[in-house]
Amino acid sequence: MALALAEIAVSKKQDAWWVSGTDGATVLASMMSLASELGASQRDIQEAYSGRRNPADVLWTQLDRHSGWLLVIDNVDDLNAMRIGQSGARDGNGWLRQSTAGLIVVTSRVADRHSWGRLGQLHLLHPLSDDDGAQVLLDLADSAGSRSSAARLSARLGGLPLALHQAGRYLASPFAPVRSFDAYMDSLGERFTDLLGSGQDEQSTLTRTWEVSLDALERRGFPQSRSLLRVLACFAPSIEIPPVLLEQEILGKACKGIGPGGVAPGLAALLTVGLITEGVAPHPHHGTGVTIHRLVADSSRLHATAETVAIAAQLLHRASGNLRNDRPEDWPEWSALVPHLQELLNLLGPRAGKRQLQMIAEATAATCYALTWSGSYGRSIELADSALSRTNAIENSRSVLYLRFQRIMALSYQGATAEAEQQYRRLITQQISLLGRNHPDVMASLRETAWVIFKQGRYAEAEEELRKLLPRITAVLGQEHRSTLIVRTELGRALAAQERYQDAEVMLREALELQTRFLGNDHQHTLLTKSEVADVLIAQGFYPTAKTMLDEILEVRLRVFGPDYPYTLNTRRLLAKLARRSGDQEAAESELRDVVANQIRVLGTDHPDTLKSKSELARSLYLRGNKTDAVNQLRSLLEAQTRILGEEHPDVNSTRDMLSDMNGLLS
Repeated sequence: MALALAEIAVSKKQDAWWVSGTDGATVLASMMSLASELGASQRDIQEAYSGRRNPADVLWTQLDRHSGWLLVIDNVDDLNAMRIGQSGARDGNGWLRQSTAGLIVVTSRVADRHSWGRLGQLHLLHPLSDDDGAQVLLDLADSAGSRSSAARLSARLGGLPLALHQAGRYLASPFAPVRSFDAYMDSLGERFTDLLGSGQDEQSTLTRTWEVSLDALERRGFPQSRSLLRVLACFAPSIEIPPVLLEQEILGKACKGIGPGGVAPGLAALLTVGLITEGVAPHPHHGTGVTIHRLVADSSRLHATAETVAIAAQLLHRASGNLRNDRPEDWPEWSALVPHLQELLNLLGPRAGKRQLQMIAEATAATCYALTWSGSYGRSIELADSALSRTNAIENSRSVLYLRFQRIMALSYQGATAEAEQQYRRLITQQISLLGRNHPDVMASLRETAWVIFKQGRYAEAEEELRKLLPRITAVLGQEHRSTLIVRTELGRALAAQERYQDAEVMLREALELQTRFLGNDHQHTLLTKSEVADVLIAQGFYPTAKTMLDEILEVRLRVFGPDYPYTLNTRRLLAKLARRSGDQEAAESELRDVVANQIRVLGTDHPDTLKSKSELARSLYLRGNKTDAVNQLRSLLEAQTRILGEEHPDVNSTRDMLSDMNGLLS
C-alpha cells in the first residue's frame, strides 16, 4: 500500500521519501539525512546529533517549507523507534506531527489506536478476498492451475498477502517439487515449514514473521504473549474463541512468573500487533472473544508443547463446567465450543497425557449432552465419534464410558432405539464392572434403556424395568433428584401407553409437582411431564383442561426453545390431536400439515416423531372427507413404520388396523 502511494506521488512529480523505522538510531540517521537534503545546515544537524537541539524540530522546520510531499516510515514494529526525547509516537510533537504540507504514512504491526494518538488515522489492512488472492497467485505462477484452484488455495492461506506471495514464488520456481495450486494445498499439512518457511529475511518468512512481533512484545515487557498465543493456537483458527474459553486462572499458567494477572495485558498486547483480533460482539455473560488467523495458528503450533496442549484441555474442561447443558440460554455457547473441541481432538497425539484425555472426554461428553438437549442429535453423535476415536488410551475410564452414554442417548433420540438398546446393555456391563451396580452412571443407563424399550412399543416390559429401577434410584440419588423424577415420568408414560390412564395421571402429577418445585416451570423435564399429563387428559376426554395446559407449554417452548425445537413441534402435534378430538378437523389438518413439514426439515422423514404426526394427519384427512388421500398417506406411513419400528410395534398395528377399517369403508 505504501509503495502504491509512493508511485502515485512520483507520477504527480511530488517528492516522496522512504525511511526505515526498525530502530531509533536508523530513524534518527535517516531523518537527519532528509533534513539536510531539504536545506538544514550542518550546524543544525550537528546540534541535533549532540542533543543541543531537538532533531524533530530540525526536520519539521524544513518539511513545513515544502508542500505536496509523501514521507513513508516503514516497519515501525517497535514504537520506541519513534521516541525522540520525551516525545513518543502518540504525542504529536515528535517525529510524527500534524501537517497540511504533506502526508506521513507509517507501516506497522501495532494496531492499537491509543498508541498512535488522536492525530493518527489507523488503517487496518485486512486479508484479501479469495478472488483477489487468486489473482496474486496467478500473477506469480500463471501455469500452476485454474483460477478456481487458485481461489481455493487463497482461502486456505486466509488471504494473507505474505503467504500468497511465498506460495506464488515457490510455485513459479522451476525446481519446486510441488508444481500446482491443488498439490500445494494438499501438501500444506505435512510440509508447512518447507512451503512457507523460505524468505529473504525474518520479515518476509511466514514461519518467522510473527516471531518478530512476539520478540518486539517481549522487549516491551510482555513475554507472556508468546505462550498465550501458543495456547490459543490449539483452538480452531478463523473461528471466534468464545470468552468462556479465556479463563484467566488457567491461562495464567502460560504466564510464567506472572500468573493470572498477566493474561489480560498479554492478550491486549497480542491485539496491538494483530496476532489475534477481537470478537465481533460481546457475549451476554462472559465478555468478548478473540480470533486467531489460520496461518498464525499453523505457525504457532510448530512450537506447541505438551504443556501447551494441557492448558488448552484445561480451558475446555473448565468451560464445560461453567455452562449448564439444560439451560437454553447457554446452548449457543455450547455450540461455539464444538469447533474448538474438534480442533484440539485433531491435535491430540503423543503430547497428550491420560489426564488431558480424560478432561477432553469429559468436556466432549458435557457438550454432547447440551447438543442433544438442544435437538442437535446428529452433531452430538459426530462429536462423540470424533472424541472416542482419539481416546483409546483411556477407553475403560469412567469419562469415556460416560461419553459413550451420551452418544447412545443422541442415537436413541434420532429414532434408532433398537440399536441404542443393544449398545446400552453392553455399556451397562462395562459400567457395573468399573463403577459398581449402584453408581449414578449405571442408574442413568438403566433409565435410558427402559426408555428405548418403551419407544419400541414394549410398554409392559418398560413398566417392569422402571418399577424395579425406581426404588434403587431413589435410594441412591434421592426422590428429588432429576434422574429419579425422570423415572417417575417414564413410568407414567408406560402406564398411559397401556391405557391405564387414571394410574398414569396420578404418577405423572406426582412427578410434575416435584419437578415444578425443584426444577422450575420452564425446565425441559417439567414441560415434558406436563405434556404427558395433557395427553392423558385428552385420552380421558378432559379437553378444556388439556387445552389450557398445552397452550401454557407451547408459550414456554416458543419463548425459551424456539419454533423448530423438536418438543415445540410435538406440543403443536398434541394441540392438533386435541383439535381433531374436539371436532375441529380443518384446524387440525392445517396445523398437522405445517408440523409434518417442519419435522421433516428438522428431524427427517422417518423420525418416529414425524411418523406420529403423519398418523395424526391421516386421521384428520379421513374425518374431513379426504378418504383417498388418507388411505394413500396410511399406506406410505405403514411402509415407513414397519421399516423403522418393526412389524410388532403398537403404532404399526394401529396403522394397519386403521388402514383396514378405511379400506373396508371405502369398498
